Amino acid sequence: MRERIAESWALWSILAAQATLTLPWMWRTAAFSDEAVYLSASHETWSHLMSTASSFPGVPVLYLPLVGVFDSVGGLIAARLVSMIFMLGATALIYVIGDRSDLKPGAAFTIISATKQPDGTLETARVNVGRNGAVPQ
Repeated sequence: MRERIAESWALWSILAAQATLTLPWMWRTAAFSDEAVYLSASHETWSHLMSTASSFPGVPVLYLPLVGVFDSVGGLIAARLVSMIFMLGATALIYVIGDRSDLKPGAAFTIISATKQPDGTLETARVNVGRNGAVPQ
């Protein structure tokens, strides 16, 4: 896995582009409405957070308290930096989890769009492959 990350210029290019495009937004003066909802929820008591966790996507019992701590210590910029770290981590994990070796005869797969080539074959940029009997959506 480490070799795959080290050898992947595409992943590092995408991460650099994400960080470059996100950093200028860090210093905006006001929180967006979604940010405000997350930050407000992040300062709630743990028992209240657990009762409303199902209304937030992802892993709110990890993300919200962490963002709340960083917001309390470093303000909105620190909370946004935590969000950026989670975004970059998610991108890297998606890259690392996927592998061409998952494309095996009999594996369930989906293709969202493909282009027919002159020789009749199909070309696509993405294939979703199921693992362990799971069918991808």
